[in-house]
Amino acid sequence: GIGDTFEGTEYEDIYAVDHETATLRGALRVHDLEPSDVTDVILTHLHFDHCGGSTFQTDEGVEVTFPSATYHVQEEHWDWAADSNPKEQGSFVSETFAPIEAADQLHLVDGDGPLLPHIEVERVYGHTHAQQIVRVHDDTTTLVYVADLLPTSHHLRPTWTMAYDIRPLQTIEEKGGFLERAERSEWKLFFEHDPDVAVTDLERSDRGIDVVHPRTLADL
Repeated sequence: GIGDTFEGTEYEDIYAVDHETATLRGALRVHDLEPSDVTDVILTHLHFDHCGGSTFQTDEGVEVTFPSATYHVQEEHWDWAADSNPKEQGSFVSETFAPIEAADQLHLVDGDGPLLPHIEVERVYGHTHAQQIVRVHDDTTTLVYVADLLPTSHHLRPTWTMAYDIRPLQTIEEKGGFLERAERSEWKLFFEHDPDVAVTDLERSDRGIDVVHPRTLADL
């Protein structure tokens, strides 16, 4: 998420960031965890609203949030963010990811496939170059963190894309293929940006592939 790297800046007002009700470190403490307990962080992409929590502000400057963790980023995407384009330059904020490399905690991932036990990643290119979506599974269930391929449950229609997508036609193609596999394989989807639906199953209907059994985080 956006984290607190931008605390006290104009970003808080522009994006209605609210740290009164929840923070990343506070959410960990609910589960009796500290940032130093985290061993791995998979960043789907480096837009600030997805990787802002990777760092935080101190009186001395910006520091890495998880000092013991390896941060996993697609190498293609890291290079893309380092040499940004006019459409995305406002989304790539170096303070949210450059300290990771400086701290020698960066692992550049080369392609699709297994990353950690029970975790695989898959690249998509419509929203930004080489975003990685994340599949987490056990013997019976697969949960897919779909990031900005499907930011909300309202984006299940392949042609409903975001203005932020750098290649909207490719997004349409990627969403269509992914949703076919997800429905067929009975994967559960986790949405980053949906205020009402955190996780859902999928079913096929006359309209295409739809949400079924939507849940909030409180339901899990």
